[in-house]
Amino acid sequence: MLTITIDDEKFALNALLRQLKTIDPNGTHEGVLYVDELADKLNKRTYDVAFIDIDLKSANGISVTRVLSEKYPSMNIIIYTGHPEYKPEALDLYVSGYLVKPAYEEDIKRAL
Repeated sequence: MLTITIDDEKFALNALLRQLKTIDPNGTHEGVLYVDELADKLNKRTYDVAFIDIDLKSANGISVTRVLSEKYPSMNIIIYTGHPEYKPEALDLYVSGYLVKPAYEEDIKRAL
């Protein structure tokens, strides 16, 4: 599996990447801190799953999700955030999953 994660909190980003490597050791799991880095990566390859934080310094994760779901309809998008209050709005975008930090390995497996 090929995953991309965007989270502007480096600690949270690295924690999720570690969990993904444990869950899927043969997969490729990449992470970025900024939306422009995400755009660069998406221009170079196709990802199976994108984990998107809601509260990004440079953008709103819901807006990012909206753009990704339109541009990459076959990509599974999982919201990974500390903000449970955005769940209804995210589900209206038909995301594949909604994880509230801290997410545990079983939660991530279920979302995948």
